[in-house]
Amino acid sequence: MRNWCGIWREKVAAATARMSIAWKRRERGQIMILFAFSLIAMIGFVGLVVDLGLLMTARRSYQKIADTCAVVGAQSTLGPKLRAESCVTTNDMAVSDFTVNVPPSSGPFQTFAGDVEVKINRNYPTFFMRALGIQTMPIGVRAVAHSVTEWDYGLMGLKPGVEAVKSAGGPSTINGGACSAGDFKVAGNLNITGAAVANGSFNGAPSVTGGGTYSGAGSDPCEDPTYPLASPLPIPLALGAGGPIVNVNTPALCSAVPPALRIRITCPSGTTVTVTPPRLLVDIQGPNEATVDFMEAGNPSNATYQTVIAQGSGPVRLAPGWYDEIKVLTNNTNVEMKPGLYMINSAYEQGDGNLTGSGVSIIVGYEFRKTGGGTVTLSCCAPQMQNNVLIYHLGVVPLPGSSWPLAGPPVPPNAITIMGNNSTITLTGNIYSPLSAPCDDPCVQVGGNSTTMNINGQVAASTVEVNGTGFTLTFTGSLNNGARNPRLVE
Repeated sequence: MRNWCGIWREKVAAATARMSIAWKRRERGQIMILFAFSLIAMIGFVGLVVDLGLLMTARRSYQKIADTCAVVGAQSTLGPKLRAESCVTTNDMAVSDFTVNVPPSSGPFQTFAGDVEVKINRNYPTFFMRALGIQTMPIGVRAVAHSVTEWDYGLMGLKPGVEAVKSAGGPSTINGGACSAGDFKVAGNLNITGAAVANGSFNGAPSVTGGGTYSGAGSDPCEDPTYPLASPLPIPLALGAGGPIVNVNTPALCSAVPPALRIRITCPSGTTVTVTPPRLLVDIQGPNEATVDFMEAGNPSNATYQTVIAQGSGPVRLAPGWYDEIKVLTNNTNVEMKPGLYMINSAYEQGDGNLTGSGVSIIVGYEFRKTGGGTVTLSCCAPQMQNNVLIYHLGVVPLPGSSWPLAGPPVPPNAITIMGNNSTITLTGNIYSPLSAPCDDPCVQVGGNSTTMNINGQVAASTVEVNGTGFTLTFTGSLNNGARNPRLVE
């Protein structure tokens, strides 16, 4: 008889073999199923990446359309909404795909009537992701263009965060526009024929008969015109150590002034004292009645006179060139500036008396101060000065090219002050102090009591103050004359 144990082992082995074959067959089937699912996932992932790339490209294209059309709309003064809508439709957008709002429907510029908002919401068709049942993907973009109106500004206060423009007294008139990068304070009667703009707020109201009144973040920015310095700048002549003061007080000396670096002039009426450069000191004494005529040197003139003191009754004719300080101390000294560029390192100071000059430009480091009575008639410009600048307050001492250090401790740069009492003042050209130039408050002060003051040009400085009566500023420049200046803000 066969051994039953052996037979059982054979049957178990055969059954195990059959099960192993079946398992292997089943495992191969599962792998095929897993591979199929993985392949579908990979195709879906690749499709997602490709479609997302196409979606991002389309979104950038839509954003560009929204940006462009918002600006186009904001540039229009008559129909900003229609202009923006026409722009979008010409870029193959259906009317149902976009919305144009004037003013914007949301955000910080929704109160500005001229601002344009363009929204594009479009379902973009997919390609590979359709296999997953995703036919389209939504795209939404938005753009807001803020529009300001650029005006001609005769009066400009350039410093933000302060009362950059102040007006008191009056009546005063600005023929053109006036703008403040900060607040705009009016105490009195100020008439403006162009636009009145405060990038901050108004304190008191000017009388505006032209472009309207604008304030806040949406107003036209009051920006520094950034006029350049004259070029080329003259270089001062070398000065010696000095020596004793020579008195010019005899007929011989009055007719032929010796070359001493320090002179004191007392000469009779009817004579002309000719002073050649360079000089450390020219002191025109009170008893002097002669005309003192300063001479030029070089081209452009670099005639150098460090200190000039005028306290006589005779007229003084200054030459273009270099000065550290000019002090006119008496009421009956009349000063004429001959044509050219004046580099005044520290200060020009004059009370009463006349001040005249044509074809001049003045660059001053510390202070230019003309107050009191007398007629002032100054007109620009030196050949090397651009932008019709009559007086340029640089706000630094020493001026570029000057070898004169400060005497004593440093002093803060002061200002341009042109004020009259019962006088007539006519300035033709621009008065400019860059925003970067440090100066007192106000940086530029003009006007006067019972004074007729006409400025044919522009006054632009960190802070500007107009005082008194009879002040008229007529801006003769040419900017954009009310053209709209759109820019993207959202």
